[in-house]
Amino acid sequence: MLAQKRKKRRRSLQRGQAMVEYSVIAHVLLAGGAMVSWPFFTTFINAMNIYYEGLFELLTRPLP
Repeated sequence: MLAQKRKKRRRSLQRGQAMVEYSVIAHVLLAGGAMVSWPFFTTFINAMNIYYEGLFELLTRPLP
């Protein structure tokens, strides 16, 4: 009976360790990807800003 409880506890600890390892790897990849893509992201945001400014200007023009 006691051996079964120990096995069960060991399995749950291993599952917890696997989840922590997965989480750390996922966060490292996410942070690394964000740092690598930051220059492209700012360029994309600037391009979207120019697009929406043009669209807004077109919509607010008076009709001839």
